[in-house]
Amino acid sequence: MDEMMSLTRIASFAYVVVLGVCTTASADPPVADSGPFADGKVIHAVGSGTVASRALQKTSFTAAKGQIKFEVQILSVDSETRDKIYAELGDENVQTQITQVTDPSAEMIADEELDLGSRHTVTTSSIVSTAVISPDQVERLYVLAQESDNSKVLARPNIIAGDGQAASLQQQVQRPFLSDLQEVEHEGQVAVQTGIQVLSEGTDVTVLGEVDGEALKVRTKIQHSRVADVQHHHVYGVGEGQKTIQVPSHEVRQATATARLLPKQTLLLDPYFQSNTQTESVSGTPILSNLPYLQKTFKQAEPKQVTMNTIVLLKAKQL
Repeated sequence: MDEMMSLTRIASFAYVVVLGVCTTASADPPVADSGPFADGKVIHAVGSGTVASRALQKTSFTAAKGQIKFEVQILSVDSETRDKIYAELGDENVQTQITQVTDPSAEMIADEELDLGSRHTVTTSSIVSTAVISPDQVERLYVLAQESDNSKVLARPNIIAGDGQAASLQQQVQRPFLSDLQEVEHEGQVAVQTGIQVLSEGTDVTVLGEVDGEALKVRTKIQHSRVADVQHHHVYGVGEGQKTIQVPSHEVRQATATARLLPKQTLLLDPYFQSNTQTESVSGTPILSNLPYLQKTFKQAEPKQVTMNTIVLLKAKQL
């Protein structure tokens, strides 16, 4: 049990840029109290391949015929601010797609599934909303976010990719779990071998742009993954006696959108990703309301749970 608890606490931060053969970066002024992308680094992408394969190849400086710069902002706003944003946009400018739950019970059992095995599937409805907004609407959205004590910029990556090329940024934490047991034979003796499964938590943003006359056809995907729950089970029939393993529940949510953006237009993407955070609600003492100096000294702080919502803003322009 101590081994599993220590494994659960292990976490390593991975910042992965999945782009092209040649990358360079420059920085914009950082945003206070924001995530690891808040320095506004600009990623230039050409070509394709994994990080490992690119390291083994000779660096190429061949530029693509056309380049597109994507400015991405990932905001976290409370529910009150989110409602104000939609009131500002207007119902006629918002497009929403709702995906219903599919029923897996009607699926036939394949012959290869008749052996010993198991599967645990959880399905849920999902929603995504988008809107193409003007610079004035973007500025008013910023004002609404700044007026909220809970809203902030989580990430602000800038990406430069070739025309028709996809690029992605990943902000992930790796979490290992002791989730497998197998019997192995060694020198005539049967032993139990434990297996470690590593799951990712974080956000993955992918963008792709194509020149369409004076406009840009932009496709984007945002994916959020997290370990929703971890259960501990006593297992029998693997080796002698009782063994304990971890059974994690890994939740992956994904939203995609396509839009045709004219110069200076911004795509707003609401993937309906929610999370709860604990904050403190500070209030003064009513009996000291007529004594402001004492009221500042004797403030009362009470815990408050706030629902936060992810909003993605995407700008694109041809270089």
